[in-house]
Amino acid sequence: MKSRFILLFFVCLLVIQINAQSIGATNKAFDESYDASGKPFAKNPNSNVEGSELFNQNWGTGDVKMTRNKSFNNVELQFNIVTQQLLFKKEGTVFAFGDNVLSFTLNYDLNGKQQSVFFKNNYPACGNQTNTSFYQVIYEGKKHDLLKFLAKKKEERYEYNQPFKLVYTDETYWYYFDKSNFQMLLIKNNLNDLQKNYAANWQVINASFQPKNKKHLSDEEMLQLFKVLDN
Repeated sequence: MKSRFILLFFVCLLVIQINAQSIGATNKAFDESYDASGKPFAKNPNSNVEGSELFNQNWGTGDVKMTRNKSFNNVELQFNIVTQQLLFKKEGTVFAFGDNVLSFTLNYDLNGKQQSVFFKNNYPACGNQTNTSFYQVIYEGKKHDLLKFLAKKKEERYEYNQPFKLVYTDETYWYYFDKSNFQMLLIKNNLNDLQKNYAANWQVINASFQPKNKKHLSDEEMLQLFKVLDN
């Protein structure tokens, strides 16, 4: 009787191991699974923070380019800025792609207007960013790329007679990628700061570029400026 029980125990253990291996093999393309509302099945370490980790609250559609020449077209997408994970829906369930995504386009609705953004990684490591970090590509040129890195910062908020709470705030960092030297440079969308970095080209730039606010250039103004620099 005892030997039969031991045999049964090892058979059950073997079945569990085989099933675990099968599940792992089937789902190896996914790092993390989510339910239909977008909440992770596993406990989220940032669940006590108010605000969203997502790029945009509305799901969009887009194309995904991956390693080994794999690609997906016109799929439902969402981007988690905090975890740097690209999410997609499959049969009502939300999944996260693995680390083999190279770039993606996200088309979404914002206040009734259609928006389209392009994200890409595989740039040189710079500061806290690695070569797997995704940058929003504002301009791809012959000599350089103009990039934005989006981040979410946890900020403490206090109210009278209330315990403090953590809230996500949005942060944006601008980067210049020099293709000839394969080098990343952190810049500011401030005219005086840009003038220091590109003094040699400033006479040409100044003749054709007059921003509305010299201390804070818009995305469109940054695009115009770096198109001039790329000539």
